Amino acid sequence: MNKEFRIKIPYITNLILSVSLIFALLSFISPDIISARDFSGEWYVKNLESEIIVNKDSSLNITEKITADCPQCFDKHGIFRTLATYYITDNNKKINLPIKLESITDFKGKSHKFEASKDPFSKNITWKIGDAGKTVSGENYYQIKYKVKNAVRSNNDFDELYWNVVGTSWDIEIENSQTKIIFPNGIDQLTTKINLYSGALLEKSNLFANYEWDKNSLIINQTQTLPAYTGITASITFPKNIVQPYTPSWWETNQNNFWYFLPIIVFIICFSLWKKYGIDPKIRAGRVPEFGPPNNFSPLYLGLIQSGWSVDNRSITAEIIKDKTN
Repeated sequence: MNKEFRIKIPYITNLILSVSLIFALLSFISPDIISARDFSGEWYVKNLESEIIVNKDSSLNITEKITADCPQCFDKHGIFRTLATYYITDNNKKINLPIKLESITDFKGKSHKFEASKDPFSKNITWKIGDAGKTVSGENYYQIKYKVKNAVRSNNDFDELYWNVVGTSWDIEIENSQTKIIFPNGIDQLTTKINLYSGALLEKSNLFANYEWDKNSLIINQTQTLPAYTGITASITFPKNIVQPYTPSWWETNQNNFWYFLPIIVFIICFSLWKKYGIDPKIRAGRVPEFGPPNNFSPLYLGLIQSGWSVDNRSITAEIIKDKTN
């Protein structure tokens, strides 16, 4: 055996022993102490706690308490919250969901800066929450309160709340979520039928959630981490006549037709302004003087005045004509 080979054997043996010792030590260390999250430079939702109050006018009052975490972030400013403003039913009917934002704060009620926008194609609204001039890291807390109208579907034999309790628009992972849906009296475990769908958009199976009842409140629990762009949808059917069908306002019914009437409205406004300020005023013609020979003066006498008291043939002719016509 050559000398080089004898040297390598102890080296390899020591290397194997060292690696084995490291793995053995790591196996005894609590996962809470060393976690991939602790070294992450990306946002994730650590906890999403939602409360949804179902009103008798088919509206929802929603409060979302979001704990977003990014242990090693250095260029993050906040989060995005995106909501759909309509959905299409199985029979291809469009259902509008008017949304009114009430507040965006932290858990203590301090306001967060945000910008609201609406996608011209999907019609989704997005709240960009955070200060562009300030970066954040670690745990950050966001509480969003908003109201949604027309959230309960009215069917022939039953009514249905079909709602994305965790929407598929989140572009970051959600580690844990819990949603509490509070129903009016008459809607409880005995009068409802529940189906949960979880996963990607339009998913018809359930891999990420379960539910339980607490009197007239339904609690939906997330069972494992939701990847980005996945969510949880609840379909809850209950008897009719407990929740009244939504009646949209005139503006909500006709706002999509507004652009058709806009040219007419602009024409009426422009015509009114032109009629008030643009028509040229009518100018009355002034009195025009008429000139003629003085009364009671003969042509001969006027000719004398004009010629400096000299008689000419024209004056004599004019005098003769006047005498013949009188």
